[in-house]
Amino acid sequence: MRIAYLSDYQPMDVNVWSGTPSFIYKTLCKYHEVTWIGGGIVSAFRWYHKYHHREVPYYSENYIDKICSVLSREINSGKYDLVLTCTYYMVSELKVDIPVIFFSDTVFDDFRPWMSNKNTFYHELARITECKCLKRADAVIFSSEWAKKSAMKNYGIPSKKIHVIEFGANIPTPTKLGQNRPKRTLNKI
Repeated sequence: MRIAYLSDYQPMDVNVWSGTPSFIYKTLCKYHEVTWIGGGIVSAFRWYHKYHHREVPYYSENYIDKICSVLSREINSGKYDLVLTCTYYMVSELKVDIPVIFFSDTVFDDFRPWMSNKNTFYHELARITECKCLKRADAVIFSSEWAKKSAMKNYGIPSKKIHVIEFGANIPTPTKLGQNRPKRTLNKI
Protein backbone atom coordinates (compact mmCIF):
# COMPACT_ATOMS: atom_id res chain seq x y z
CA MET A 1 0.00 0.00 0.00
CA ARG A 2 1.24 3.51 -0.79
CA ILE A 3 0.59 5.94 2.05
CA ALA A 4 0.91 9.74 1.94
CA TYR A 5 1.93 10.71 5.47
CA LEU A 6 1.15 14.40 6.05
CA SER A 7 3.18 16.24 8.64
CA ASP A 8 4.83 19.61 9.05
CA TYR A 9 7.59 18.10 11.19
CA GLN A 10 10.09 15.30 10.55
CA PRO A 11 8.08 12.08 11.17
CA MET A 12 11.13 10.24 12.56
CA ASP A 13 11.53 12.79 15.38
CA VAL A 14 10.77 10.94 18.64
CA ASN A 15 10.67 14.27 20.52
CA VAL A 16 7.42 15.32 18.83
CA TRP A 17 4.17 14.43 20.56
CA SER A 18 5.81 11.93 22.94
CA GLY A 19 7.08 9.89 19.99
CA THR A 20 3.65 8.61 18.90
CA PRO A 21 3.81 9.81 15.27
CA SER A 22 7.40 8.57 14.98
CA PHE A 23 6.55 5.05 16.14
CA ILE A 24 3.46 4.93 13.91
CA TYR A 25 5.48 6.16 10.92
CA LYS A 26 8.33 3.67 11.52
CA THR A 27 5.93 0.77 11.90
CA LEU A 28 4.05 1.68 8.72
CA CYS A 29 7.35 1.91 6.82
CA LYS A 30 8.08 -1.73 7.69
CA TYR A 31 5.02 -2.95 5.81
CA HIS A 32 4.08 -0.23 3.32
CA GLU A 33 5.55 2.38 1.02
CA VAL A 34 5.20 5.59 3.02
CA THR A 35 6.00 9.05 1.67
CA TRP A 36 6.32 12.05 3.95
CA ILE A 37 4.54 15.07 2.48
CA GLY A 38 4.34 18.55 3.99
CA GLY A 39 7.80 19.15 5.36
CA GLY A 40 8.65 22.84 5.19
CA ILE A 41 5.18 23.99 4.14
CA VAL A 42 4.37 25.60 7.49
CA SER A 43 7.76 27.37 7.56
CA ALA A 44 7.09 28.71 4.07
CA PHE A 45 3.75 30.20 5.09
CA ARG A 46 5.25 31.53 8.33
CA TRP A 47 7.86 33.42 6.27
CA TYR A 48 5.17 34.64 3.87
CA HIS A 49 3.13 35.85 6.83
CA LYS A 50 6.14 37.55 8.41
CA TYR A 51 6.69 39.72 5.32
CA HIS A 52 3.07 40.36 4.34
CA HIS A 53 1.03 40.35 7.57
CA ARG A 54 3.46 40.93 10.41
CA GLU A 55 0.97 43.14 12.30
CA VAL A 56 -1.07 40.08 13.34
CA PRO A 57 0.10 36.82 14.96
CA TYR A 58 0.82 33.85 12.70
CA TYR A 59 -1.47 30.84 12.98
CA SER A 60 -1.24 27.97 10.48
CA GLU A 61 -5.03 27.69 10.72
CA ASN A 62 -5.31 31.04 8.85
CA TYR A 63 -3.67 29.40 5.83
CA ILE A 64 -5.54 26.09 5.63
CA ASP A 65 -6.93 26.84 2.17
CA LYS A 66 -3.44 27.46 0.78
CA ILE A 67 -1.75 24.66 2.76
CA CYS A 68 -4.40 22.13 1.72
CA SER A 69 -4.26 23.31 -1.90
CA VAL A 70 -0.50 22.65 -2.08
CA LEU A 71 -0.85 19.29 -0.31
CA SER A 72 -3.80 18.24 -2.49
CA ARG A 73 -1.79 18.92 -5.66
CA GLU A 74 1.17 16.92 -4.38
CA ILE A 75 -0.97 13.98 -3.27
CA ASN A 76 -3.00 13.95 -6.48
CA SER A 77 0.19 13.94 -8.58
CA GLY A 78 1.30 10.70 -6.87
CA LYS A 79 -0.30 7.29 -6.81
CA TYR A 80 -1.30 6.91 -3.17
CA ASP A 81 -3.85 4.58 -1.64
CA LEU A 82 -4.55 6.67 1.44
CA VAL A 83 -3.58 9.75 3.44
CA LEU A 84 -2.62 9.55 7.12
CA THR A 85 -1.93 12.46 9.48
CA CYS A 86 -2.21 13.79 13.01
CA THR A 87 -1.90 17.41 11.81
CA TYR A 88 -5.49 18.64 11.75
CA TYR A 89 -4.96 21.81 9.71
CA MET A 90 -3.48 19.74 6.87
CA VAL A 91 -6.77 17.88 6.39
CA SER A 92 -9.51 20.50 6.80
CA GLU A 93 -9.76 21.45 3.13
CA LEU A 94 -7.87 18.60 1.49
CA LYS A 95 -9.24 17.73 -1.96
CA VAL A 96 -8.24 14.16 -2.78
CA ASP A 97 -10.13 11.08 -4.01
CA ILE A 98 -8.52 8.59 -1.63
CA PRO A 99 -9.36 7.83 2.01
CA VAL A 100 -8.05 10.28 4.60
CA ILE A 101 -7.31 8.97 8.10
CA PHE A 102 -6.69 11.35 10.98
CA PHE A 103 -5.29 10.19 14.33
CA SER A 104 -5.02 11.97 17.67
CA ASP A 105 -5.10 11.43 21.40
CA THR A 106 -7.50 14.28 22.23
CA VAL A 107 -9.66 17.06 20.82
CA PHE A 108 -8.86 20.74 21.12
CA ASP A 109 -11.54 21.50 23.72
CA ASP A 110 -10.03 18.96 26.11
CA PHE A 111 -6.50 20.27 25.54
CA ARG A 112 -7.34 23.99 25.68
CA PRO A 113 -7.13 24.48 29.49
CA TRP A 114 -3.44 23.45 29.48
CA MET A 115 -2.37 25.67 26.59
CA SER A 116 -0.05 28.60 27.20
CA ASN A 117 -1.74 30.49 24.34
CA LYS A 118 -4.86 31.98 25.91
CA ASN A 119 -5.88 33.96 22.80
CA THR A 120 -9.62 33.32 22.37
CA PHE A 121 -9.46 34.17 18.65
CA TYR A 122 -6.89 31.40 18.17
CA HIS A 123 -8.92 28.98 20.28
CA GLU A 124 -12.01 29.48 18.14
CA LEU A 125 -9.95 29.27 14.92
CA ALA A 126 -8.33 26.00 16.05
CA ARG A 127 -11.67 24.58 17.14
CA ILE A 128 -13.32 25.39 13.79
CA THR A 129 -10.36 23.96 11.88
CA GLU A 130 -10.35 20.77 13.94
CA CYS A 131 -14.09 20.35 13.39
CA LYS A 132 -13.55 20.65 9.62
CA CYS A 133 -10.75 18.09 9.86
CA LEU A 134 -12.85 15.54 11.74
CA LYS A 135 -15.74 15.98 9.31
CA ARG A 136 -13.44 15.80 6.26
CA ALA A 137 -11.56 12.67 7.37
CA ASP A 138 -12.97 9.36 6.18
CA ALA A 139 -11.88 7.72 9.44
CA VAL A 140 -10.69 9.10 12.77
CA ILE A 141 -8.50 7.18 15.20
CA PHE A 142 -8.33 8.16 18.87
CA SER A 143 -6.29 6.47 21.55
CA SER A 144 -9.11 6.42 24.14
CA GLU A 145 -12.86 6.14 24.53
CA TRP A 146 -13.03 9.52 26.31
CA ALA A 147 -11.42 11.26 23.30
CA LYS A 148 -13.92 9.51 21.01
CA LYS A 149 -16.82 10.62 23.20
CA SER A 150 -15.48 14.17 23.30
CA ALA A 151 -15.31 14.32 19.47
CA MET A 152 -18.86 13.02 19.25
CA LYS A 153 -20.13 15.48 21.88
CA ASN A 154 -18.16 18.60 20.84
CA TYR A 155 -18.28 18.20 17.05
CA GLY A 156 -21.12 15.80 16.32
CA ILE A 157 -18.83 13.24 14.68
CA PRO A 158 -20.70 9.93 14.24
CA SER A 159 -19.52 7.01 16.35
CA LYS A 160 -19.11 4.73 13.32
CA LYS A 161 -16.46 7.06 11.87
CA ILE A 162 -14.26 6.96 14.99
CA HIS A 163 -12.05 4.03 15.94
CA VAL A 164 -10.26 3.61 19.26
CA ILE A 165 -6.77 2.13 19.06
CA GLU A 166 -4.40 2.42 21.99
CA PHE A 167 -1.09 3.90 20.82
CA GLY A 168 1.19 2.00 23.17
CA ALA A 169 4.19 3.02 25.22
CA ASN A 170 6.31 4.61 22.44
CA ILE A 171 9.51 2.93 23.58
CA PRO A 172 11.66 0.54 21.59
CA THR A 173 11.14 -3.16 22.18
CA PRO A 174 14.09 -4.59 24.11
CA THR A 175 16.01 -7.09 22.01
CA LYS A 176 17.55 -9.15 24.80
CA LEU A 177 15.44 -9.21 27.92
CA GLY A 178 17.23 -9.73 31.21
CA GLN A 179 20.76 -10.21 29.90
CA ASN A 180 22.22 -7.20 31.68
CA ARG A 181 20.13 -7.52 34.79
CA PRO A 182 22.17 -7.84 38.00
CA LYS A 183 21.78 -11.16 39.75
CA ARG A 184 20.60 -10.54 43.31
CA THR A 185 18.90 -12.64 45.89
CA LEU A 186 15.82 -11.31 47.58
CA ASN A 187 15.73 -12.11 51.26
CA LYS A 188 12.60 -12.06 53.33
CA ILE A 189 12.93 -9.76 56.34
